[in-house]
Amino acid sequence: MSSNTFVSIASETIASELDMEFIHNIDNNVTNSVWMDSQSSNLWHYVFHEYWHNEGCPQAEHLPLMGGGPLPVLVIMSAYLLFVTRIGPWIMAKRPALELRTPMLVYNTTMVIVNAYFFAKFISFADYGRVFTRFQFPSPYDRSPASVAIIATTNLYFWSKFVDLMDTVFFVLRKRQRQVSGLHLYHHTVVPLLAWMTMKLMPTVPAFQIFGLLNSFVHTVMYAYYALSAFGPAIQPYLWWKRYITMIQIIQFVVFITYSMALTVYQTGYPTIWLWVGIVQSPLFFYMFTNFYIKSYLKSKLKSIKQNDIVYRNCHSFNIRAQESARNIQALKKAMKPNNSTNIMNIFWHLLRAII
Repeated sequence: MSSNTFVSIASETIASELDMEFIHNIDNNVTNSVWMDSQSSNLWHYVFHEYWHNEGCPQAEHLPLMGGGPLPVLVIMSAYLLFVTRIGPWIMAKRPALELRTPMLVYNTTMVIVNAYFFAKFISFADYGRVFTRFQFPSPYDRSPASVAIIATTNLYFWSKFVDLMDTVFFVLRKRQRQVSGLHLYHHTVVPLLAWMTMKLMPTVPAFQIFGLLNSFVHTVMYAYYALSAFGPAIQPYLWWKRYITMIQIIQFVVFITYSMALTVYQTGYPTIWLWVGIVQSPLFFYMFTNFYIKSYLKSKLKSIKQNDIVYRNCHSFNIRAQESARNIQALKKAMKPNNSTNIMNIFWHLLRAII
């Protein structure tokens, strides 16, 4: 066999092996890609559908937005955020701010009544507070009249959280974009999601009843304040208690944190997701509202005190200088009297001190 023939055969063999290795690598890459796509698809399906289908309360499946996963609620909240942060301000950019005094008065008065109703209902479910000492996860198959009543009330409470979003819409239409803060947006976005999660997984859970009880009380007071403020400047002197609404909100989160700690220790049968929500959300809300209170009230009060102190110091310094100038002028007048034995330099000296 000639050397050329040998080289040719060897080259073909090597090329064939390289082709096979290349094809094998492509096949492995395709297989890995398909596997990863399959895993991603399975994870998406589990997070947004399968988990909620498996763990959902059978008594709530027939209710609106409760048949599947959280995707519809996430779409609603995304549309809300898009409107109040982008679309709404863009629409109002070249338009005058809307007054909306009458719509706001009607809305806030209605929300006072609605939240007072929820507060009364959650009080009736509390069994004089004994329900909050029961740390056993309730049965999803409990169809007692009390359970049915709690589910119906919790469902209405969930839908009322969408109505709460009108707060932000009013801010945007009135061009009060400064009030659309991170705290405001986070609170109005997370609470509907938590209410949906409760309705989907276990609407009769006592952990949510204590939230609904305190939250509806706070909102009754808050919307009463908003309703009164809609009457305009004439009522403003009587609305000195606004800061105490934030204080009540902070107190409610202290209660939530305390209850979450007790629930973590004494609970029986609670899914992990409930414990994590209590551990994470309550301290986070407490931090955000406390930070808001400090910035809005304590720092502004401290700034006002400092400004008053500066004004006082300036006035005090001015009074001292005025008194000294008056004494110098009196001395100058005395020096300029004909019968006074002074010279020109003495007069000049008193005149200079009076000017300075």
